[in-house]
Amino acid sequence: MAYKSNLNKVKGHMQQAKDIALTKIGEVVRSEAQLRSPVQTGNLRDSNDYRVEEDSVVVGNSADYSLWVHEGTSRNRAQPFLENAVMENTSKLNHIVTSEYKAKLKG
Repeated sequence: MAYKSNLNKVKGHMQQAKDIALTKIGEVVRSEAQLRSPVQTGNLRDSNDYRVEEDSVVVGNSADYSLWVHEGTSRNRAQPFLENAVMENTSKLNHIVTSEYKAKLKG
């Protein structure tokens, strides 16, 4: 019987699992950041977004004043809505990664 490598198939499944997991992580963190964003007009909350890059998710906020709200100023306390969206959901984010890889490697 001839040797048949499944390496490329496994690599493909791993790539798919990574892409799906990163997208789901971005969606969760964006949603959590929206819940934690202070709201006066809704602009800050609605400006939370994410993008998937090679091996990571970049989550941010495009409102001009988001840095001052997140980090605080000499007059206003910090409200780290983005950081808290990640740090308070690490178990959920880990579960996403684990479940996506398990699902792809089973099939």
